[in-house]
Amino acid sequence: MPDNPLLCPIVIGRMAQLELLQEAIARVRAGTGQIILLTGDAGIGKSRLVSEVRHAALEQQWQILQGNCLEVIRTLPYAPLLDLLQGGVNKLSAAEITHLLGSGVVELLKILPELVSRLPEIELPPYTDADQEKQRLFQSCTLIFSQLANQQPLVLTLEDLHWIDPSSLEYLTYLASKLVNLPLLLVITCRNEELSPAPKRFRAWLERER
Repeated sequence: MPDNPLLCPIVIGRMAQLELLQEAIARVRAGTGQIILLTGDAGIGKSRLVSEVRHAALEQQWQILQGNCLEVIRTLPYAPLLDLLQGGVNKLSAAEITHLLGSGVVELLKILPELVSRLPEIELPPYTDADQEKQRLFQSCTLIFSQLANQQPLVLTLEDLHWIDPSSLEYLTYLASKLVNLPLLLVITCRNEELSPAPKRFRAWLERER
């Protein structure tokens, strides 16, 4: 069954883009993290290219996690990050989560309360400095993704960056700066005409850092 039966099974007029995608996949296979930013107007074919990446990754038995930025929840902190994390931790047993994260597991409990029933022995510490808590959360989330990637190359897809919430965008920048030595491919789509200033700065930062 195809990922999306409404997508044409043949990619037309996108050979240059497909070659770049294949090059990025080859670099990830060699252990170098890559970021693909697909930009353009609505309906231009960004999701079709994401589907090609997913298909290529599945053929190689890579792991795929999907996050979505939605206009109706763009004010909800960490909404697309929660999508990614839920997909990631659902692949792990409670013992694997605590083994991989150690004391950092408490940071995930703060934003994934459904984990509490799986890890009843973990107690949440009292609230501390907001910046320190955010830093620990970012480290824990990145550790989850890096551990998954080290088990098997990992693809994170994030659709509609133009609707991302500020907290998720801040984490995305953090993750992008950490993945160079990981077999991890981060694929992001966005509409140029709907980008607000913060995502525009993120895109400019990606282009500058290459």
